[in-house]
Amino acid sequence: MFVNGIVIPFIFPQFELNQYGLFQTKEEIDEYIAVREQFKQTHPPYTLEEGDFVTFRLHEIYLQ
Repeated sequence: MFVNGIVIPFIFPQFELNQYGLFQTKEEIDEYIAVREQFKQTHPPYTLEEGDFVTFRLHEIYLQ
């Protein structure tokens, strides 16, 4: 992946987002967060950005 000419490696290539840039299921989110936390504990500080995740569910409403 390139950003402004800089190569940024994919740290978690096993996870894919849907066409909207979101995880498809809550289980995928939970697994991603668990793998991310394990990565943070085994790598130098600030390798990943700091912060918490808020998990929410999107719904589409059709008005007639």
